[in-house]
Amino acid sequence: MPRHYTANFNFRVTDSIPLQRERPLHSQQVQGDTVWVTQDDILVVAQISVIPEDSIDTVWVKVARDQMTQGWVRESRLLESVVPRDPISEYINLFSSRHTDYFMSFTLLILLLWLWFRSEHMSLPTVHFNDIKSGYPATFCLTLSAAAMLYAAIQKYYPDEWQEYYFHPSLNPFGWPLMVSLFLISVWLLIIMAIATVQEMFRLLSGRNFVLYAATLTSVAMVDYMLFTMLPFPWASIPLFVLYTLYALYQMYGKG
Repeated sequence: MPRHYTANFNFRVTDSIPLQRERPLHSQQVQGDTVWVTQDDILVVAQISVIPEDSIDTVWVKVARDQMTQGWVRESRLLESVVPRDPISEYINLFSSRHTDYFMSFTLLILLLWLWFRSEHMSLPTVHFNDIKSGYPATFCLTLSAAAMLYAAIQKYYPDEWQEYYFHPSLNPFGWPLMVSLFLISVWLLIIMAIATVQEMFRLLSGRNFVLYAATLTSVAMVDYMLFTMLPFPWASIPLFVLYTLYALYQMYGKG
């Protein structure tokens, strides 16, 4: 598997890492003194070494926070506790599976709020159900679902291409392999649809309705994202996306 970073590459620590001061030897792994780096520390890769005798991970990486804080750590341990120091990589990391619990908690909270308003017989505008007179919110959700579907497919079937993008990201959709380019195009479309949706919300809603509609729209978007990225078989998302699109179109135009 190709390595997507080299010496002098910068990482930000997301979870504390113990660094072994002494370089591991081919004959045995020297433990020696240990120094810790903690969350939000910035590390630079100083050296990469292969230790074939290591039964856990043959690749060791020397990283440094400063002249006094540096040492060796297994590559697998390093990569699970750092993120490339790039805003796009940080954003990708935010939406990784490790943050799913936060998204689900927010979605559950909004669902309970929505059910409470429904129980009080209050009219609550909601995307796909009691939507505003605009197709932008539903189209935003469909665009997000398509982007999530591409994201899951790339991770499943083209992991090396995704890792290369993760370590060296760009907003330019050109010059990448086809699937990555399609994903980036969908992200740009998503940004455009988000701006249009917010403008429509300001035009058609105010006060409590604006806040609640924004909350429920965010919740639906999170459900779409989790659903289309967490399916065990990405190909199964295609018929699901078709059904979802037909339902959204019916809700927008079929009830007229």
